[in-house]
Amino acid sequence: MDKEIFDDEFLALAQVSIGDMSVNETGTAYLFYNELYAGDIEWSAKFTPASHDEITVEKTRIHDEFVKAKAEAEERERNRIKLEEEARIAEAARVRDANAGWLTLTIKGATLTHDTELIGKMDPYIKWSYCGKEYKTTVKKKGGKKPVWDETFNIPVYDKRINDKVVFVFWDSELIKDDYIGDAGIYISRLIKAGDGSFPI
Repeated sequence: MDKEIFDDEFLALAQVSIGDMSVNETGTAYLFYNELYAGDIEWSAKFTPASHDEITVEKTRIHDEFVKAKAEAEERERNRIKLEEEARIAEAARVRDANAGWLTLTIKGATLTHDTELIGKMDPYIKWSYCGKEYKTTVKKKGGKKPVWDETFNIPVYDKRINDKVVFVFWDSELIKDDYIGDAGIYISRLIKAGDGSFPI
């Protein structure tokens, strides 16, 4: 390599096997650049076999690291199973004790006044959450300012959370970072009573 301020430049490549270095004390290897001969490199090496004690120490170290890694992996798996079981029990208890019913919500479409695209059409989608669970429509490719989804979601409604306000956030899907379009805040109780309806964004 040629040392530079920013990116070092590749000069040539030589390949020497460890076997050659362990057998021979000195040697010469050919340098190649783009498969063309580019010079020679001379080397000298001395191979010192590991002692029996050194080999034993290294084997012990590798074994101890393996045992430690295995124990840590097993502990992580036990913790993961425990957390999943606790979450399942908590969710089951919440549904059993506080589930007032189910809200069947159909996202039909939207009429948007804000356009994040200067050229072309937006790829909008909607995200919202309720009682710790996130919901999301599909991305409507080239949906522009009048996307149509007609997607239905079955949402469990809880007694103590029936007056919660749910914020439906509209996004324009992008390769790197999605663009915010707008949002609409609606109370669950209003959705239950409304039947069909529309809400301002």
